[in-house]
Amino acid sequence: MRLPSWSMRLRFHPPSTVGKHAFVGSTNWTVSGRANNECSVHVLMDESTAATFHTFLDQVWSAAEVIDRNQLLERNAERIRLQSVRTIEKAQAQLQINRI
Repeated sequence: MRLPSWSMRLRFHPPSTVGKHAFVGSTNWTVSGRANNECSVHVLMDESTAATFHTFLDQVWSAAEVIDRNQLLERNAERIRLQSVRTIEKAQAQLQINRI
């Protein structure tokens, strides 16, 4: 599943399903968050809704992009590098303005 940002990745928890039961919530992936994870919502569905929900989840997961830990770290490092470059460029531009 593609997630839009690093912070979203830290709070992502896919729905868990068991038969007609769905457990939907979010997970804080820090050490303390994982130790104290709680489910936000427990839904008991009728058979028709459960079948539709399972079909939907199967479609989402089969279309998901696999991203490993190294890719996440590389993307985050690149994001931080670009932020640093922009900060330096702004500081250099401000120095030029102050010299005038």
